[in-house]
Amino acid sequence: MMRIDAARLALLLGLIVGSGCAQEQKSTPPARVAQSTAAPQPEAAPAMAESPPAAIQAQPAPPTPSVTVERSMAPPTRAIAPQHPVRATGADTSHSTTAGSVPPVVPESTPVIEPRPHFATVADATAGTNAVVEVFYGTDRRGVDRAKLTTLDYLRQFRIAAVIALLVAVTGLVYQQRFQARAPAWLTLSGAVVIAVALAFAGLGTLRMTDEARQIGRVYGNQRGELEWGKCQVSIPHHHQPGALETPSVVKFEFREDPDRHVILQSVVRLDQPEFYQQLIRANQASRSQDLFVFVHGFNVTFSDAARRTAQLSYDLPYTGTPVLFTWPSQGRPDLIAYTTDGTTADWAATDLENFLDGLLVEFGPERLNLVAHSMGNRVLTAAVRQLALKGRIQGKLREIVLAAPDVDASLFRRDLAQLLAKSASRVTLYASSTDEALKVSRGVNGAPRVGDTAEVLMLAPGIDTIDVSEVDSSLLGHTYYGSNVNVLADLFYLMTRNLPAEQRSWLDPRDRDGMRYWILKRRALEDSVANRTGEISR
Repeated sequence: MMRIDAARLALLLGLIVGSGCAQEQKSTPPARVAQSTAAPQPEAAPAMAESPPAAIQAQPAPPTPSVTVERSMAPPTRAIAPQHPVRATGADTSHSTTAGSVPPVVPESTPVIEPRPHFATVADATAGTNAVVEVFYGTDRRGVDRAKLTTLDYLRQFRIAAVIALLVAVTGLVYQQRFQARAPAWLTLSGAVVIAVALAFAGLGTLRMTDEARQIGRVYGNQRGELEWGKCQVSIPHHHQPGALETPSVVKFEFREDPDRHVILQSVVRLDQPEFYQQLIRANQASRSQDLFVFVHGFNVTFSDAARRTAQLSYDLPYTGTPVLFTWPSQGRPDLIAYTTDGTTADWAATDLENFLDGLLVEFGPERLNLVAHSMGNRVLTAAVRQLALKGRIQGKLREIVLAAPDVDASLFRRDLAQLLAKSASRVTLYASSTDEALKVSRGVNGAPRVGDTAEVLMLAPGIDTIDVSEVDSSLLGHTYYGSNVNVLADLFYLMTRNLPAEQRSWLDPRDRDGMRYWILKRRALEDSVANRTGEISR
């Protein structure tokens, strides 16, 4: 009997002790709730004081009080779920982090090590969503109504395919006449395939043109027109790779543009001149640096391609001011006839660019303007700046002039342009390469060396920083490195957003020739130097 009572007593004591432990655990709040109690909401503000892309808005999770944070990186307790965020023009994109990661809280006095220019993008902080970049533009292209174009009009864009098909057919006929035999089956089949593919693309292209005319709005062709102003929006896919300008690929069986895969021109709105300046001023005031870069494209570029490239440059740098495009009526074709036409048109467009820049100088002042030109666009830009300088309409100095792969006569540049450019800007930077195959062809066509081809001539002039990028450019033609090579983009980042002169960009290897200095961009030196740099950059 005593044994039974002892057992019951032990069991009762165990139940009492277990019940007490359970009550103690139940009364203890979860760690997350305890933390939120210990750290009131006002104390959380410093952790959210950093400035991310303006398009990002953090929304609270249900357990916490409702808070809306603009231009800040959200802590992990707040979900970021915008639907196709529009990147405010000139938004500060220098603060970005991968979705789900915690941005470090760094005191203002503590330097931050920057492992490498991150090319911070809205997509970094909003994984799974696409960003939209707003680009303001001026153009002297003539507007067109693509909805009225026919399949025959579109077929004109397939001249190369038509020539190939014609050559195949002629070869078959010659073979048959000479050898008195039927042409090989593969020859006839090849011609049929080429023609069929061209017709298929023509049909798809006609549908795409009518869709584009309905969706985009104002559409510009390759004919000369009057100077117009406007703005457009370009979407950037969330998986965008820095330096890439994603387009549909036949190899991947992509026949239509997909905003989740490609950089797409989504809308074009024409504005009258006063409204253009009003909207541009408002957008610029909302930007971090409140300056502008004006991009002038080169040969074989359509309006759509020019707008997409401008948005990609602004997005990838990332640029903290406002992107502006000046697009002139390039034919948008890679053949010799189009190249000759574009050369003449570039000279004609210089006056319109002069007038466009003159308006920006009045509204913003020269110290806030950065001018960037590529290839044949340098002919338009340098001629326009020269005209402004000779007329005394550049008051003070432009901030930056960047000449990328200039397709400009080297002798003409040295005699008539170099000195005026150097006096018109606080800094002029020339990017050139010895592997630029496009400029080698241009040298043959024009019969004179080009400024951007260091294999022919190394352009050195007082007041101009010449940077040879031959070692880092590995593209097929070596001509689009200004926007497609991440090493050049990294150097542009420090030039345009950190205002670092060449002497302070330690990845540039200084060289001397004829008593003048130039620099060579070293890939490995760039990676090592940026990895050890501290101070200015806080992500």
